[in-house]
Amino acid sequence: MNFIRVNLEGEIKYDEKNVAKINFEEKIIEKKEKVDSEDSDEYIGDAYINNGNFDYLYGFNKDKYIFKYFGYYLSSGDPYDDYTDEDYNITILNMENMKEMFSDNRLDYSFLHKKLTDNLFIDEDGNESIVYYDDKENKIKFLNEIFKEGKYFSLDNQIQIAIFIQPDILYLIDFSKETKRSIKLNQSYNKFNLLNIGYFCEKESEYLFLLIRDNNFNCEIIKGKIV
Repeated sequence: MNFIRVNLEGEIKYDEKNVAKINFEEKIIEKKEKVDSEDSDEYIGDAYINNGNFDYLYGFNKDKYIFKYFGYYLSSGDPYDDYTDEDYNITILNMENMKEMFSDNRLDYSFLHKKLTDNLFIDEDGNESIVYYDDKENKIKFLNEIFKEGKYFSLDNQIQIAIFIQPDILYLIDFSKETKRSIKLNQSYNKFNLLNIGYFCEKESEYLFLLIRDNNFNCEIIKGKIV
């Protein structure tokens, strides 16, 4: 594996093995006819189904470190075979030299991560434990003590988050000011139907935007003023 860091102009800023070449090429992708895999000569029957394979990077702590996540879950497609296999790994790398700072394989990490703030990570549905990297102890830790039953949302991807407690309680937490506010919503919502939360402040007035999906998968945005 060779780590390469490139800026948005295509300039190579770091190349671990000094072998990288960046070429920009415009391609036209033609639409192809859909082929029934069972009738195709290239069809290969496989008794095992790859149910999930995730491999991605996130910069965090003002891009001082890189959060690298890899995971897969493999299960059998045979109803008489209950075989399963899974592996998950979190690696922390130094951004400047791509040196590995930390690496660990644990099933605790078996969820697809997204950034909650610059330093906190959570599963993509916002329901599981918050994960963060403690660089002083060189450990991955879980921040479980806030609200275990809540659904978490990033407000600005830096220092503020919102936590929705079903059916109508919303907490706004600002890590920079170490403040926590409780807000009671005018309506009740199911946490699975509340897709996202936005926050906006203008002339000392604060507003919330709720992205709601109903049971028919129709979405609407609800705007409310914090009083």
